[in-house]
Amino acid sequence: MTSSAPTGVRAVRLGACALALLPPFARPAFAQTPIEPTALPPVVVTGERMFPEAARIGEPVPEVQLRREDFTRLPADRASDIIPRLPGVVLSGPPGEKKNFGLRGLTPDFTRVQVDGLQLPSGAGARSLEPTTLPGFLLESVGILRNPSAEYEADGIGGRILIATRPVPPRDALELRGALGGNDALIDGRNQQAGALVARRFSDGFGLLGAINVDRRRIWKIKDFSERTFQGGPGGQGQIVDERDPKDFTNIDALGQLGWVWDGGRLTLRQTLLHSLIDNPRRRDTYRRDTGVQLNRQLAEGEERLTVASLAVGLEQRLAERLTLALDAALSTAQLGKDGLTRTFSPAGAFQNASAEESSVRDWQWDLGASLAWRLDQPFATELKSGLKLRRVDRRNNAELFTVAASGSRSQTAADILRSTEADYTASETYLAGYIQNRIEFGRWTLIPGLRLEHVGYDLDGGRGSSTPGFTDVLPSLPVSFRLTEGLSLRAAVSRQVNRPKLEEIAPGTTRRGPRVFFGNPDLRPARAWSFDVGADYAGQHVFLGVNLFHRSITDVIDANEFAPNQFEYRNAGDGRVRGIEFEQRLSGGITGLDWLAPLGLRVNQTLLESRVNDPITGPRRFSEVPRFVANTVLEWNDEARGTLVSVGVNYVTTRIILSNEGNGALRYKELEPTTFVDVYLEQRLVPGLAVFASGENLTNQKRDEFERTNGVLSRQAIIDSGRVFFLGLKASL
Repeated sequence: MTSSAPTGVRAVRLGACALALLPPFARPAFAQTPIEPTALPPVVVTGERMFPEAARIGEPVPEVQLRREDFTRLPADRASDIIPRLPGVVLSGPPGEKKNFGLRGLTPDFTRVQVDGLQLPSGAGARSLEPTTLPGFLLESVGILRNPSAEYEADGIGGRILIATRPVPPRDALELRGALGGNDALIDGRNQQAGALVARRFSDGFGLLGAINVDRRRIWKIKDFSERTFQGGPGGQGQIVDERDPKDFTNIDALGQLGWVWDGGRLTLRQTLLHSLIDNPRRRDTYRRDTGVQLNRQLAEGEERLTVASLAVGLEQRLAERLTLALDAALSTAQLGKDGLTRTFSPAGAFQNASAEESSVRDWQWDLGASLAWRLDQPFATELKSGLKLRRVDRRNNAELFTVAASGSRSQTAADILRSTEADYTASETYLAGYIQNRIEFGRWTLIPGLRLEHVGYDLDGGRGSSTPGFTDVLPSLPVSFRLTEGLSLRAAVSRQVNRPKLEEIAPGTTRRGPRVFFGNPDLRPARAWSFDVGADYAGQHVFLGVNLFHRSITDVIDANEFAPNQFEYRNAGDGRVRGIEFEQRLSGGITGLDWLAPLGLRVNQTLLESRVNDPITGPRRFSEVPRFVANTVLEWNDEARGTLVSVGVNYVTTRIILSNEGNGALRYKELEPTTFVDVYLEQRLVPGLAVFASGENLTNQKRDEFERTNGVLSRQAIIDSGRVFFLGLKASL
């Protein structure tokens, strides 16, 4: 069902830094534990501890999660280091950057990310924040919502990555962390980390937390005469490329929390600031493949600046013995700026040409929400819950293109002015949703029937026109679980989901990525899907086993079609499907009954995937870069008595394929060879509260090996090296 959205009032520009609001209790109560600003002291339980996964037993909403106690046992510098260890996750995008994540057989465009219940703006191409923006030091848990109940936003057919920041602990705390590292060397001066967290409890009901993390690191992308094309160029025999593409990242991230709890209510205030600076000098030398004669040298300089700021406030109040009201509001901003200069020289060093680009994206977002929960015990335990959500996003995209002379002076040709004008656009999105659901528990059964209504309206204006499309969706959902025994449960879920276009996809403007130009399409329709999950979980004292089968039947898949060389337009490519099986196993050495093996632990997951898009241009194909099999293994020795931790993680991904139109009527087949990445983490307690640690990523120096065929003929080969990363540091806690 489609309707027209009214034009909204533009957000007021508040200055260089904005704040966003989000209460922890805005998160669904049964899917993710709220961050308690005044959490009670931990309960002491005798005997062996259960694995955290045991909390999933009997829970109908399918979700998988890694908590801090687990993800800190391997390198966890950024959230993007943690997510690939979850089942069904496929890393895509530039080698070494860990920037984009496809979930459960779908591309990253089908993934959504929310932090403490809020879908923060990205300031870039994604609909939500990129996980590489978040430091692991500030995080409490990272998970994937596999199939939503009605209280969750339905956008994100692949799944929603649920990230929770660290809570105010139940007592005063001080944590410090610092490390030095290097690329292909233990310490080279380029990689540095420092973090500090302070928490203060003024009373049982009032507490504060403040944390900051500073992270500097280099990511390499190296083609050591390892990219070859076999067609075109002088002589028609193709080219050889030697390239050095380093990116120097500097991240400064801060988190602040205030919590006040009283009898029957609580107030929470949270402030988040994420700042990233990327310096990207690049050298690219091109040679004739048949003779080895150099053709040119390209030198590029680039800088990218991203700031995401948020302030969150929320109020929860018990109105009656079984009736609770929650209110929240949010204001967020994301500002992205890019500057780039590319110069081309002859083999002799003579200047040939140069171009420059300056661009900026500014997102302002505000959120308002309210929910009411009514709990009953008769005739069986129920929680009837309803809520409303309103969100407004305003984006302004600007770009200026220049022609640069040998002297460095800049000017704009008529073509530069035209391309700059085409890139400018403003886009506003107004989201309104309401839901009602009822959590019912009787006997061994738990089910959550629900219905959600979502309406999205756009106000789009740019160099290629204006438009005000709108879409309304009615979205039923039903998660169900049956508890066979205390430690074994069965689970099923069905829901209707959507996947809305990104603002750059639907806006009447253009986006430039190197030589490629992407044209927005205001006529895009959201992709929609019926989502099905069936699974079982078993938790024992020393073992956890899980299996989940899923199927997505999707209409109107959104994709970018290359209609001319380096010219792309977003379109609804056709219908598709994805299905798979996810397995999880976790064992502790205690299962052997031998005390000396008790510190041993094993965590393993495997995912089998099958996908299909009925693309009228390419014919039936897989979703891009989706493998058929993904596996993770973590083997660890955690001797808490001696303070010794040794863990090794292995990630394996089979062949990935991209089939696309080349723009001149030819079909391009691109294949990425299987990869195996090995990471290691070591930690030793020196004295109580002080430990030394070391980490290494990609120890086997796995490279990205890929080739392309055009109409069945080999056209390109490349091996891309991103190197190893090491850190050595100290951490202290009081």
